[in-house]
Amino acid sequence: MINDVRNDTLNHNGGFPIRLYIERELPNGKEPVPLHRHLELELLVVYRGTLELHTVTDNIELHEGEGVLINSGVMHSLSHGEDCRCAYAMFSDEFIAPAGSDVSLKYVKPFVMNNELPYVLLTPHIEWQNDILQLSGRVFALLHGSSDDELPEALRRFERESPCAELDIQRLVSELWRGLYVNMGASMRSGVTGNEYVVRRRTQMMIDFIRRSYRSQITLQDIADAANISKSEASRCFQSCLHTSPVSYLLKYRIEVAGHLLRSTSMTIEAISFECGFGSASYFCKMFQRHTGKTPGSFRGR
Repeated sequence: MINDVRNDTLNHNGGFPIRLYIERELPNGKEPVPLHRHLELELLVVYRGTLELHTVTDNIELHEGEGVLINSGVMHSLSHGEDCRCAYAMFSDEFIAPAGSDVSLKYVKPFVMNNELPYVLLTPHIEWQNDILQLSGRVFALLHGSSDDELPEALRRFERESPCAELDIQRLVSELWRGLYVNMGASMRSGVTGNEYVVRRRTQMMIDFIRRSYRSQITLQDIADAANISKSEASRCFQSCLHTSPVSYLLKYRIEVAGHLLRSTSMTIEAISFECGFGSASYFCKMFQRHTGKTPGSFRGR
């Protein structure tokens, strides 16, 4: 995730490239999720109360039973109404089809690369959108798996055992995407340029490299080499898609991983600093405090 600050993760599903998050009881007045973006698609459904989606241009109120598919790279924020409960999944468009494949270029990239489609609202009152909401519920229930936390009541009817849950989830997401394409094909195809696709694809290749290699001492040249481009072009791609530099993204990602390790493990601060690719514990502590406002020790003890 890129600057996604919600962390009520129930199931990261190991190496499976789609993740489920469930927001529990959310009283009115909870601090809003700050404006952020990520390259992953976000599928969100409200199961109780209300939730407001804020983009650069719009403010949309989602009520019980409604949902939204937020496109890749869209700046957005969320605020919760009274007693809100929702579930959402994050997944790369490559979960639907491999990058560069005919399926991706024909059915997926036209949506992901379309700046005129920042999100798609889903309501149970429109048949094809309700079908997508039902498919979403089945995906959420399968992703939930054996988590100790209860599913929202509205999702429990979907919960079932599956001998091949990952295959079922992939099939359901493909079916969901088919419904989206069949009903929105013309809109999905408008506003896409070849150059945008190239920039996004190069950026994704570099991000994938960073996430695989952040433990090592990697340079801007290494990051650029992952997409077979120059250092200046690598910087241009990151600025265009994420409004940051490759090196800044690397540092923030290391801090994000370090924060997760501080909260979820008993590893020493020194061990975490080396695990996350920092040259020394002192440099790690300095960078962590600069980016979070807390020392690693105080962050762990919060």
